Amino acid sequence: MKKLYALILALALMLAAVSAFADSGAAVTIVDAGEDLLYRTENVTVTGEATFLLDSVVFKRAEVKYVQDGTNSLWQLKLRTPRPDKSEPGDKESGYTIIANGGDVYVIEAVLPGFYKTTTTFPQSTILRQSVELDLMNKLVHNLAKQADALLGENAMTAAETADGGTEIRIVMGEDVPDIVNTAMSMVYQYLAKRYKGVNYDQVSSQYMGPIANYMTVTQGILYTTEYMYLKQADITVVLDAAEELQAVSGSASVYLQTGGDGQHLLDVTFTLDISGRGTSTVERFDPDAWGVSPVM
Repeated sequence: MKKLYALILALALMLAAVSAFADSGAAVTIVDAGEDLLYRTENVTVTGEATFLLDSVVFKRAEVKYVQDGTNSLWQLKLRTPRPDKSEPGDKESGYTIIANGGDVYVIEAVLPGFYKTTTTFPQSTILRQSVELDLMNKLVHNLAKQADALLGENAMTAAETADGGTEIRIVMGEDVPDIVNTAMSMVYQYLAKRYKGVNYDQVSSQYMGPIANYMTVTQGILYTTEYMYLKQADITVVLDAAEELQAVSGSASVYLQTGGDGQHLLDVTFTLDISGRGTSTVERFDPDAWGVSPVM
């Protein structure tokens, strides 16, 4: 339901981890802080926004708010998609609000204003649900972090102390990253695309891939045609507080997408994520009157 930003955050943290060239301990600290937020924090608020471009053309803008309060959560995603034919003014707006109270889930979609749907799930008290395969991805990133000082050159990272005693780390990388970084990035991307978008790359063959333009949306085209990713550039800032907990992740990244249908494309992403409200975030039980919605009949 809810992991567009999890994918961005996971890739950003992975790139940050393998970039902490001067001190592999710092790289491991970044990874540990990300895992603590995603898998072990039961009360927190995450907000942010992102812009996605394919071959220098914007195809999606997103705004997000996610609140975890024990087994209650609130997930609001607002999407804006430029209209290809420009026959109507402005961008096409979509997205949803999802409220989970334990195993009961309520969904309000932007395309169906005034109504809500219901479903059920296993109660979850953290942002991401752990699994054996996800643990394997975490071990891959940790291993890269432990070897970070051997992977990159001397100018990839700068660190400075913040006013509140925390640390701000800026990571800048280019196309000269070792091939293992591109391979790991591609593996993490494929895993997250499978988990949250249902694309199983073990059942996809390059010979049956068409051009991205043949798919209903640019997002679908990227998901169903990308074979491999190569980093072009990344400029990421990670802010940790004095307790080494994540406060913010922001920046930009550009990757070349090697597709099976029509060669290479350039994907650019700019994003900001802010983490707040640890221990003070609240999610009320779903009240349709408060939301002004009725059940779908």
